[in-house]
Amino acid sequence: MESIAETSSFKVSSWSSAHTLLVTDKNGKELVQLKTTDNDNKVDVKTHGDCCVYVEQCASSGLKVEHRMSAEHWYGGPQYYTARWPIEKEAIKQQPYVSDDLLLHPTRFGSILEKYWLSSTGIAIFFTTDDADLSYGVEGNSIILSSDNKLRYTICKAGSTLKDTHQYVIKHHFPKPAGLPDLDMFKKPIWSTWARYKIKISHDVVLQFAKEIQEHGFGHSQIEIDDTYTTNYGDMMIDTNRFPKMEEMLQELKKMGFRVTSWIHPFANYDTAAFQVRSVV
Repeated sequence: MESIAETSSFKVSSWSSAHTLLVTDKNGKELVQLKTTDNDNKVDVKTHGDCCVYVEQCASSGLKVEHRMSAEHWYGGPQYYTARWPIEKEAIKQQPYVSDDLLLHPTRFGSILEKYWLSSTGIAIFFTTDDADLSYGVEGNSIILSSDNKLRYTICKAGSTLKDTHQYVIKHHFPKPAGLPDLDMFKKPIWSTWARYKIKISHDVVLQFAKEIQEHGFGHSQIEIDDTYTTNYGDMMIDTNRFPKMEEMLQELKKMGFRVTSWIHPFANYDTAAFQVRSVV
């Protein structure tokens, strides 16, 4: 076994031509073991600060690189329908690390995809690069990460507990926003037409809603005009039957002290003008 990198809190060793990487603490206790399916590969491990190492592993054969990362328990990763923690409580089929519709495809991943995993042994593994071809699965007490030709990630451990490591990584690798968000959005309600009216909204309905909020003395950070103010899903044009004087309505809401937001979506219906494509002969 050959030691290839060492930090103030752990050491990384390899054997069998980097087929296996072993991460141990200063006393030699195993923290996590990383096995790759490709024996003919090249691994580069560099110390990154006092508590981290950067790993880059390439498959010289041009095939996929797959790492099976074994520890006692794992937390983190993608949104999953059953949401079992620790995540090794349920096997997850190896699949592309992309978001999907959990209601239609409950065995795939949801809209939250963090490339960050934390083990009960106090090891954090995370990706700071955008590897579009990353795949992920869970088998036994192992998370399995694979990619075409190359895997690039960071391993960190700080202090003596899982919490110590998490706080270190958040502080040094996931910086917080420099400024404060608008405090009104935390202190005062956001009023949405959907909560009360669903799709039955119009010029008069929105103004009446705002007047009732004021008459009851409720605070407000903003009012949101939700579903069906446009002609169709995908055609971003105001439905003038419902809102014949949209600009006038917005000005009235602002005079009443309301900021105004609107609900939008990232899709288009088949029957929208936005979806149609004219064939060229």
